[in-house]
Amino acid sequence: MLVVKPYSGGITCWADSYRVMPGSGYHPVVAMLSLFGDSVSVRAVWAKVHDGNRKVDGLLDIGGHTVMVQPGMMRIATTTGVDLLHLVMVHPAMTHQWSPFSSWFMVAGEESEAKTLFFNRLNRMCPIPFRPEWQETLWRIGREGHTIEALGGYGLPVYRINASSDVWGPIVKKAIQDGSLS
Repeated sequence: MLVVKPYSGGITCWADSYRVMPGSGYHPVVAMLSLFGDSVSVRAVWAKVHDGNRKVDGLLDIGGHTVMVQPGMMRIATTTGVDLLHLVMVHPAMTHQWSPFSSWFMVAGEESEAKTLFFNRLNRMCPIPFRPEWQETLWRIGREGHTIEALGGYGLPVYRINASSDVWGPIVKKAIQDGSLS
């Protein structure tokens, strides 16, 4: 478990899992963050980084690492006991609310689960027709070629997948030619 607090200080809670992706600025951007603790503290941390008017800096310190929480994160919360709250925030690219016309998406889970989630979403988002029996090979080729990247962080694994047909077209063509796919 890691201590989580707003960069500006103040209230703290705990994280049992988080993943980040490269940001356009100095700090990595949160792709997924699981917070828990007393409900007042967890809600206060959420409010400190998720002001819709962006009057806050959006920075969190997670176990000594500074990360940026961008506007638009989705959240799911549930009580876990008397006055205890578990809140998970995820980037929209990890949900089905993400545009199917985007060139990338994310999936979370252990590798065996992520492979299935990856293939189903890739099949919907990329116009190239993929055969179900290609799932394992496409995952392996995508990981080797960095088309599927594991995000840094702690806890539950998260993968960022490039869904562009400009990327997958040559990959599939080469794999068919060399016999990796049939």
